[in-house]
Amino acid sequence: MSGANFTLQLQYPVAAGRLYEQFATQQGIRNWWTDFCAMEERVGGQASFRFPKAGFSATVRILRLEPNRCVEWECTDQTHPVATGFSDLHDWVGTKIRFEIAETAKDRSTLTFTHAGLAPLECADMCSSAWSFFLTQSLRGYLERGKGQPDLE
Repeated sequence: MSGANFTLQLQYPVAAGRLYEQFATQQGIRNWWTDFCAMEERVGGQASFRFPKAGFSATVRILRLEPNRCVEWECTDQTHPVATGFSDLHDWVGTKIRFEIAETAKDRSTLTFTHAGLAPLECADMCSSAWSFFLTQSLRGYLERGKGQPDLE
């Protein structure tokens, strides 16, 4: 984590357009993050993500959709489960989540993922571990083998 942000930079063996779809579309999110996704696929639209078994949910406003380049969301509502013991169960509200994509070669792209404002939050360790799993394992599995590990329960 650098400053107030959590950032990952990852390489994927796919064209930028295929990577972009994973963040900009409801089906894309369902491939690697959670099956419980409802998304208005437009700037200004809303997207909601639920993880029923974990008791976590988040709602975002879509700030940017730049095809094959960038998707950015701002969290407008979110809830951690009470069992976490966090003093603020809604600490993601106001944070921004950005997926920046650069095609580095034919069928090869770099993702720079940033969850701006995550580092100082109580949930930082737990949430950065979750982001790391979903982006390095689940998304990679989906893109390379056609099988991600999204939340299904």
